[in-house]
Amino acid sequence: MDKVLFTFEHCYIDKNLFNGDEEYFKEFEKVCKELNEKQKINFLFTTNGIKLNQYVGLIQIKDKYLEILPKIYADENCQSDPNKIKEGREILTKMLLIYLDIDPKDVKIANLDYDKYYLWDIYILIFANLVDDIIKKGLKKKYVRVRKNSKYLKGRLIVPQQIRKNLFNKERFYVEYEELSLDIPENRILKTTLYILQRKAISNEVKKHIKNLLFILDEIPLSTNIYSDLKKIYVDRTFDYYSYPLKLAKLFLSNLAFKPLSPNLKDTEEINSLLFDMNKLFEKFVAYQLKDKYNLPVETQEQKYYLIRQDKFILKPDIVIRRNNKIYILDTKWKKISQDVKDISQADLYQMLSYATVYLSLIHI
Repeated sequence: MDKVLFTFEHCYIDKNLFNGDEEYFKEFEKVCKELNEKQKINFLFTTNGIKLNQYVGLIQIKDKYLEILPKIYADENCQSDPNKIKEGREILTKMLLIYLDIDPKDVKIANLDYDKYYLWDIYILIFANLVDDIIKKGLKKKYVRVRKNSKYLKGRLIVPQQIRKNLFNKERFYVEYEELSLDIPENRILKTTLYILQRKAISNEVKKHIKNLLFILDEIPLSTNIYSDLKKIYVDRTFDYYSYPLKLAKLFLSNLAFKPLSPNLKDTEEINSLLFDMNKLFEKFVAYQLKDKYNLPVETQEQKYYLIRQDKFILKPDIVIRRNNKIYILDTKWKKISQDVKDISQADLYQMLSYATVYLSLIHI
């Protein structure tokens, strides 16, 4: 069985995907149940297998990975040729970055080899390259408070500790001072994420790349409390180039069911999924394209008006554009539309009618 398996959103998965291996399918079934419970993923369990619904991304099953790609790259039987898989990886990577408010043009994803690397390694490689950029631009330092029993009198002498520790040792001074240090939450989080991902990467080339980065970051300790360090992260304008890699670090770490971490991270549990609602990815992708290609003033998920009452039935159109005294309402739907009218649901039309009715009345006020 291959290390990486492929399928598409809304497809059914049974043991045939795992070459009839019952053990792998049972493990996949277990993971899907956990995802439904912990992350509110609505996978359906039927007699035909497990239906993936609108989710794309990655699921880990033991030592294997399942790539779930957008449905437009598959036929009615959930089959696709290798070129379509490459194309699916590329567009999904771009959509994911946009969803995380990371501009794909700044990350240079066009240079990635979507034939050579699996989706999981592509995500890891993007993160590693962003950390590499940080190292080249300069690692962030902050003043941190240091308390130590020193040979030199520096900063402020802590009298109680001096008496307790050095009453009979006149060559030591218990002092407190501030110094510029690389040992800050932002750097610890980046290094810790690299450390975890090195073990998870599939490609030896990607693992080697991360190993080199960890060597450069050797003097920065690993995080011993990821929750605490994530809360302490602060990126100002002078270090805005930390913003993108920290967003990806949070994404990876949020998919860790981790325990309180020891310095060697051996207690860290495995990442078992990186899944995203394709409808939400598509909505942000469309908004990005309208802004980037047409320079339009786009508002997403606007919540200003109500259909009937002021305390209920709030309208939340996906995209609102106000231009030249006109209002344009867009409701994004991730669907395959043929020439058959049945592909357009009645509920979708009623939704657009509600938007049109309320927003049209505003124009005439």
